[in-house]
Amino acid sequence: MLDGLASELAETPWERPLGEERNSVEEYTRSLRPGGRGLAIISSLPDQEWEALWLPDPVAGTFALLEHTADVGIVATGSSLEEVLAWLAKGMFSVIADLDSVVPKEFLEVSLISSDQEALVVDWLNELLYRYEAEGFLPREFSVTVDGAGKGLCAQCWGESVDLQRHQILTSVKAATYHELQLSHNSQWRIQVILDV
Repeated sequence: MLDGLASELAETPWERPLGEERNSVEEYTRSLRPGGRGLAIISSLPDQEWEALWLPDPVAGTFALLEHTADVGIVATGSSLEEVLAWLAKGMFSVIADLDSVVPKEFLEVSLISSDQEALVVDWLNELLYRYEAEGFLPREFSVTVDGAGKGLCAQCWGESVDLQRHQILTSVKAATYHELQLSHNSQWRIQVILDV
């Protein structure tokens, strides 16, 4: 793998020279991530050797937060069910924490099967919440694959363990709910979920 990585790095147009000093891991990740390639090179400290991590390719969807009486709503869009599920997860964790401080240096695999697509949406978000609460894993990037029936998924979630010295926790989310759940797709997928906070 390292030989392939070395040749890939040699052909990559970097935003800055590799030898230039950075102030933090986060800055390493931002400055060295080639657009659309899904590769990040980081080092935990400037004096340490470089470490290569493969991250998911950026997706082209989006999410928005909705005002809701006592809860928080998320609307996500994407060109596929996989993409919109990734954006929903990112939206939910943006409610929980400031994701700019999360370095995607570890990954967690999540697999689940649900009774239908609506259940898959709620189960996906609640499984991520469980992993966050039980294991202290704070994800920032998501790569999701959905089965042909749209009832099961496998995902890689990139992030790191919660560090209260570095991560700003914004609020607690109790659960994703079926209340006002909306799922539609025409030219693009759109899902709305209400979070119980």
